Amino acid sequence: MLQASSEILTEMASMAKIGVWELDVLQIKARWSEEAFRIHGALNATDADIEQIEQGYTPEALLTLKSAIDEAINEGLPFDLELPFNHPLNKRTWIRMMGKPMKENGKTVKLYGAFLDVSARKETERNLIKAKELAEDADKLKTEFLSTMSHEIRTPLNAIIGFTDLLLVGETLPHQIESLNILKFSANNLMDLINDILDYHKIQSGKLGLEVVAINIRELLEHTLGYFKRQLEHTDVELNVRIASEVPQWVNGDRTRLAQVLTNLMTNAVKFTKKGSITVGLTTKKEGRVDFLVFSVADTGIGIAKEKLGLIFESFTQGSRDTTRKYGGTGLGLAISKKLIELQGGSIDVASKHGIGSTFTVCVPFLVPKNHQQSTVITEDDSLNGKHILLVEDNEVNVMLVSRLLKRWGVTFDVAENGQVAVDQTIERDYDLVLMDLHMPVMDGYQATRKIRQLEGAQQRVPIVALTASAVTVVREDMIQQGFDELVYKPYPPKELFAKLKMLLS
Repeated sequence: MLQASSEILTEMASMAKIGVWELDVLQIKARWSEEAFRIHGALNATDADIEQIEQGYTPEALLTLKSAIDEAINEGLPFDLELPFNHPLNKRTWIRMMGKPMKENGKTVKLYGAFLDVSARKETERNLIKAKELAEDADKLKTEFLSTMSHEIRTPLNAIIGFTDLLLVGETLPHQIESLNILKFSANNLMDLINDILDYHKIQSGKLGLEVVAINIRELLEHTLGYFKRQLEHTDVELNVRIASEVPQWVNGDRTRLAQVLTNLMTNAVKFTKKGSITVGLTTKKEGRVDFLVFSVADTGIGIAKEKLGLIFESFTQGSRDTTRKYGGTGLGLAISKKLIELQGGSIDVASKHGIGSTFTVCVPFLVPKNHQQSTVITEDDSLNGKHILLVEDNEVNVMLVSRLLKRWGVTFDVAENGQVAVDQTIERDYDLVLMDLHMPVMDGYQATRKIRQLEGAQQRVPIVALTASAVTVVREDMIQQGFDELVYKPYPPKELFAKLKMLLS
């Protein structure tokens, strides 16, 4: 009866393509099932051939197996190994070998276990690893391409926007102001397009982080809507703002990303509404123990067809081809907004009727900060007057732009055309601050900053501000770790650069 049961179990193992083995420790005699021989490519072999068959395992595999068997015998430890085996048909296979000890009177008298051919799984794993590596290489190439394009586009844009700002604050004839505003508007639109593509890439790569700070939410709303109020002044569209009384003055959140979402929603509302109204609402709600800010943007524009509502949050998608031709845009704004809101633990929904209008509703969780600093409006003053700065920049146009800004603020400065010259000049004289471009010939900004930090004493640390047009690969937190004190992305508004310099030099 016991022999019959054993034969049935062996037959069942063979049906499952599992080879059975045992080792008599006292007699040092091994027995394999028929399936065990088949797995090793030895169909007509017998137990007497086992030692020779085992030589098909690689030397490293045999050492691993010997160590596992010794531990099983001496310490009573089971094992589960996956070992490479050179199959007689001139192919490398992988065999999983499992074993357990059997004891009598506290001593191991037998080992028994099973073989399983896992070559197919190993091949699948290899293919998955290869596919992963190819995907990572492709993503790396895409990142490098976007970084290069970002740098090449942002660099001239920095000059266009910067010199336009300088002309607008200078002595300009009235009929020139409109042309300059159109130039600035167009450049900013191009900048928004580039930022959308870069943000989309960061979101897809999981590299977009949040910076949670205390926000004056009413001030944020007023500042963001200010541009659109001016844009709608001479149109047939009325802008209404309704803020519920229970909305707190201060909340914790990512100021930049909240403003970006609101700007995206307002841009769409203004674009698709030619008459009627746009109403922006802000209220709160509570779900369980979580408080939510609820933004809404409702318009009386062209609306969205019912069958398109499920598509508008997809990348590069708009309501129709006619919408793209007539109104322009990339179709990224809503996709990015949705990802940004979800990143903050919130949600975005839309209700719309074609020809009547649309309402977008955003819910974002928030906490009321315990401590916060009163925000101040950035204004250019004479606080930088008399400071001496080293400008490290190889692009002559950028040197011309920053030079005019520094002169306007009463700052004296020297110019270094690469990192090596910058290091030499910091050795020769003291500076209150260094403005350091990152991509330069001879020695780049990273190397120059490391050299300066190595040469200066602990009590003589000069603030270094990184200037870069590479918004893809350069992250502020990484720059701080590399010895920089601040980071400014090109193109930068003069007020932003002034604020950074004032903060570091005050």
